[in-house]
Amino acid sequence: MAVIGITSIVAIFLSLLAVIITGRKLWLVIWLWCLPLVGMAYFAPSESPINGLIVVISMFMVLITAYSLWGVKAWYVLERKKKYVYWTVLFALNYAVVEYYFYQCICLGYVRFLKISKDIPLIYMATVVITLCVSVLMSRIITTAIDKYFSKNETFVLIECRPVRRNKDSSLWRNRKYTIIGVQNGQEYVFNMTRKAYFLLKLKKSLVMEVRHGIMGGFYVTSDLYKNEDRRNKRINRLLVRQCAFAVLTFVIFILFVARIKLGLSFEEIFAGIQKNMFK
Repeated sequence: MAVIGITSIVAIFLSLLAVIITGRKLWLVIWLWCLPLVGMAYFAPSESPINGLIVVISMFMVLITAYSLWGVKAWYVLERKKKYVYWTVLFALNYAVVEYYFYQCICLGYVRFLKISKDIPLIYMATVVITLCVSVLMSRIITTAIDKYFSKNETFVLIECRPVRRNKDSSLWRNRKYTIIGVQNGQEYVFNMTRKAYFLLKLKKSLVMEVRHGIMGGFYVTSDLYKNEDRRNKRINRLLVRQCAFAVLTFVIFILFVARIKLGLSFEEIFAGIQKNMFK
């Protein structure tokens, strides 16, 4: 159980760092699959059984989410084929798996730390709402993973490039996106980019990229885009490292203060409890 708990905590921290570095909030989907495992390891009642299928589902969903996002510096999916039969089947399968997963997690007490009501109708309603939202997200992620896996390498040239920072002045984090618009063969393409890729390439007027063209029509840039940007690359890396360190420190302090308020313990007692229970 200690291995499951520690691995899940590490995955949560790494996904938080990935969000800061790339600006892609989809990395936070990993939290949905890791938090129940943390609850299983450290918060579930001692009499609760360990559901091996829950662990397998969590591991599969974490791995496929990481694969769909890992290494992708820019992507264009606006013209990805809309196959309605495929989407219907995929959504139905996702719904069945996710419904089972969250219902079992709630009933077995793996998310007891969320203080969810034990009223059966409320539990069922909550799982239905959560399942609908998560199924849509996972259908999108799995589609990207399949499209990325079954793809071929192509050279993609963009000219007349211009950066667009959507809702740059908005205070809403969810509205911030990094895109570069360019033209190829008279057609305009809008490539979404990670934060680092955007800041490094926003001054470029043309781009020659090695892309992976998926069977569903998506374009995914996984090659090195920073070959001639060593000085700026190092400067942006230092900035991202500082932001990651600040975010992790803030997150840890927040968790410690919440634990202190909820449990009524001193920080010394909290650290002693963590040291005692982490490797039990």
